[in-house]
Amino acid sequence: MDSSTSESEAETHSYVLINSRGRFEQFQERIRGLSEEPHVWQKPHVFLCCEGRDLGRGGGRLGLVQIGVKEDIYLLDVLTYGKNLEVLKQLFENEGIEKIMWDGRFAAAELWHDHEISIVAGMDIQLVHVQEKTGGRPIRGCLPADAMETAFLGLSSEILEATDLDLRAFNRRFPPH
Repeated sequence: MDSSTSESEAETHSYVLINSRGRFEQFQERIRGLSEEPHVWQKPHVFLCCEGRDLGRGGGRLGLVQIGVKEDIYLLDVLTYGKNLEVLKQLFENEGIEKIMWDGRFAAAELWHDHEISIVAGMDIQLVHVQEKTGGRPIRGCLPADAMETAFLGLSSEILEATDLDLRAFNRRFPPH
């Protein structure tokens, strides 16, 4: 690496476009291997990002799903190779593998409403970021946690009992601001 090349420019990342049966089977094997090579202190995980038109909205359409597995990046083209949805369903509904994403609301809505795929064991790191930045305090129009008990006063006792929630105990978990 010469002095005019930055460290990030010198890094190369591999990616595999999954748009055929052979590559699909290669990706399936890679995902199976995640569960088979457990780490002592770390749960198996993948990084997830979805691209498409108006994801999570009426008329939206999923086009490309990006999955990061260790150093590799897999691009699953669900438009040209629909079988990719099968392996995505197996992966996303596997609670033994954590799915890490940034702002995954629309992707999760699209996967569920249009493909009946739920994301189990998902972590949205945008929410982690907001939690850390705000110290857990609500911002812009959110209902404060200490107001939860009064927010549900209009519900019947049968509904409250059916939920098994003790809102008074919920409020005690959050110290006053």
